Amino acid sequence: KCVLSIHNLPYNGWGSQEAMSKLGFTPSQDADLPDWARYTPLPMGIAAAHKVIAVSPGYSREILTPEYGCGMENYLQKHVNKVMGILNGIDEDRWNPAEDETISRCFSVDLLSERVKNKLDLQKALGFEINEDLPLLTIVTRLSEQKGVPSIFDALPQLLDRNWQFALLGSGSPDLEEKARKLAENHPERIACFVKYDDVISRVLYASGDIFLMPSLYEPCGLSQMFAMRYGNLPVATATGGLIDSICDYSANPETATGFLYTEKSTAGLVKSLNLALDVFEDQETWQTMQKNAMTTDFCWKTSAMKYLEVYKSL
Repeated sequence: KCVLSIHNLPYNGWGSQEAMSKLGFTPSQDADLPDWARYTPLPMGIAAAHKVIAVSPGYSREILTPEYGCGMENYLQKHVNKVMGILNGIDEDRWNPAEDETISRCFSVDLLSERVKNKLDLQKALGFEINEDLPLLTIVTRLSEQKGVPSIFDALPQLLDRNWQFALLGSGSPDLEEKARKLAENHPERIACFVKYDDVISRVLYASGDIFLMPSLYEPCGLSQMFAMRYGNLPVATATGGLIDSICDYSANPETATGFLYTEKSTAGLVKSLNLALDVFEDQETWQTMQKNAMTTDFCWKTSAMKYLEVYKSL
């Protein structure tokens, strides 16, 4: 029996046909596959598998649609009985704010008052106004269209009349890297951009930020929102893929909420959701309840692994 996990359907291996031929692969004989897919690695794997597991239940539903199916939606709809989704997990020992030596102040749900000291230390390091009442927006991401980064660069200038600060860590598209640098240069008193990858800075931003931006156009699972929530940094994210499965939306139920989801994948959608988050931040009692909800959400791999084990047993 064969199980295939799909992380990101667009990355299907197209272009490797010459190498496959040299390695002795032959086209799939599955007549349900589109012609282009019969000699493309990922579709061939999907056809050969007895069970296809996407990295979130939300993404497993999305790949059945033309918007996300990448030309495979008809095949997947026809074989929907073998398609499912299991949300990825994170290593909760490695991502633990109570024991993380890379952040300036460790904290936990029971010692949440210690958390703000991370923000104050970062504000001082960045030359920002040192004020715990100023909401700090953060993002750790690949600078790409898929991650919705252009909408951030368009949205923040529209919100300059509101009080906030912003710190970005990421690299990727040269064009977006340049836009990040210019945004920081134009507003050095409230915006800082680290155009690179750095594990230590990422942890500092998770631990220091109040609001974590994740405006992805699509997100098969996403781990950044899980890291952020584990560190009490509440996500503002598009309602797509694994983000739907991992974030409890404030608008649906404030008492169980762990973040803010929005359906309109645009600058306007992000501005609206950010305005809501900034409004809720002013009610610190509600905000801290949401932080505690987020920090105690179960994202451990053991939970996901048990679901995989059930699939293996069923086969």
